[in-house]
Amino acid sequence: MAEVRAERDELTVAERVLGRMSEQLTDERASTAPTPGQVNGRAVMLIPRRTSGVNETTLPPDYALSLA
Repeated sequence: MAEVRAERDELTVAERVLGRMSEQLTDERASTAPTPGQVNGRAVMLIPRRTSGVNETTLPPDYALSLA
């Protein structure tokens, strides 16, 4: 019975640690999320999202100008 209690206590601690780490990750992701900016009076992402198969020719003209 003592082993079961010890394991339960360890699992309780592990659950608390996991909860704290999850909160920290959530906070970090929220603070590093891209924020919109203004270009020519329009809202745009300051850093375009990347996906596979995207290169500089698919960027909007506002971004393409900075690559020239």
